[in-house]
Amino acid sequence: MKRKITTIGLGLCALTSSIQAQDNNVILDYDQVSFGYGYTDNALGLLGNGHGIGLGVSHEINRFVVSLSNSESWIDNSDLLNGTDLMLWNINLNTGYVTELTDTVHLVPSIGIGYGQLDGLGLPGSSKLGSTWTFNTSLTLNYSPAESWALSWGLLYSDPFNTDSDVGQVELQSGLGITFGATFQISDNTGMNLSAVFSDDNGYAGMGVALEYHY
Repeated sequence: MKRKITTIGLGLCALTSSIQAQDNNVILDYDQVSFGYGYTDNALGLLGNGHGIGLGVSHEINRFVVSLSNSESWIDNSDLLNGTDLMLWNINLNTGYVTELTDTVHLVPSIGIGYGQLDGLGLPGSSKLGSTWTFNTSLTLNYSPAESWALSWGLLYSDPFNTDSDVGQVELQSGLGITFGATFQISDNTGMNLSAVFSDDNGYAGMGVALEYHY
């Protein structure tokens, strides 16, 4: 029996850099570099929790926001291949458009493409267990009730294509997710972001925390 895995779990660490944060260089500002930690609950449905790190960069040009993120996550004692430890590597490239509904409310739709690879740690021969490309789209609402912090709500959709898997019991499928985030200003150019993700398949999917530098 194949285990169905929703691709909304791919790159959860990178989500710590996708919650964008006003004119004070941090809140509602999209020119940033971020580095953070991500935790995935029952990562990818593989009966193991994942811990990882993510690095992201984004830049706004005439209201268009281009973002690039990379993450690595480690899953101990997974349900695959008799408890094999896994490593998930993911990279995403997205383009969005900032619609300023008001000075404190931004709506940001975006589309993008991602690549994810799953490796088995400690296996003889090639460690690659599978890979996939994903088409990603999202709609995010950013709201700043004060100059020093902002809230964010988002809808995510991920659809896999061009999938290559060496693990017969794994079947990738599209997924829908909901994100919640908060960004807090630390200094004129730095902030901290907290985020959580919920998927339509597994409920609570993970959380992240990241430090941001706004240039």
